[in-house]
Amino acid sequence: MPLANLFKIEKEEKEDAVKKLVQKSYPGSNFYIMIVLASLIAAIGLIINNLTIIIGSMLVAPLLYPIIFFGMSIVLHDFNIIKRTALIIAKIFLLGILIGFFSALLFSPFLEKEKTGVFGDSAILPLFYVAISSGLAASFSITRKQMEEFLPGVAVSIALLPPLINIGVSLGSGHIYQSIFSLQVFLINTFGIIFASIIVFSLMGFDGQKKIADETIKEEKKCLKKGSAEFTEKK
Repeated sequence: MPLANLFKIEKEEKEDAVKKLVQKSYPGSNFYIMIVLASLIAAIGLIINNLTIIIGSMLVAPLLYPIIFFGMSIVLHDFNIIKRTALIIAKIFLLGILIGFFSALLFSPFLEKEKTGVFGDSAILPLFYVAISSGLAASFSITRKQMEEFLPGVAVSIALLPPLINIGVSLGSGHIYQSIFSLQVFLINTFGIIFASIIVFSLMGFDGQKKIADETIKEEKKCLKKGSAEFTEKK
């Protein structure tokens, strides 16, 4: 198969991908409830150093979608959409740190004193390669219906939520160095995904989907004004 065909998708598929990313990153109450619950699960998993619980939190959190959409918004060259998505990510960032911090204080009797979390021995450069690979996989998956089943696996491989929560857990437990390292891991993962999504969406020609994105965001704003927990665009 020629390499160019990998990035060739129909106009309808592009429109569906844009609408899907807006809907999946819709900042309604349900979205933030899932973020809070996933953050709590991740915090407890990090505090007791239970890898199974940490992995489970990654499957619960809808964190991957707004980050992928941020990459798409850059390709769309739309400042309002960039601002909208950046604000969602910023809110998640603050929520995650606060939940991790207060969880560390609340569950301090169960906290491992010598080491917090699972990032102490991680190497930065390999993590960046993983982030880019996961970002490529996520961007491809979101544009093709037959590949959507791979997104949960991508969410686990990229490990976005645990390092974010570990910033707060480490701060709450007095492990400043580990909080700084966790921040580095989170930023590397985030920028790796954004970088990869920009490449994929640019090669697929998503820069021509600005109108669809604007229309979908307008519908989203109407739902937010009504206080709707979910957003499904009218057909």
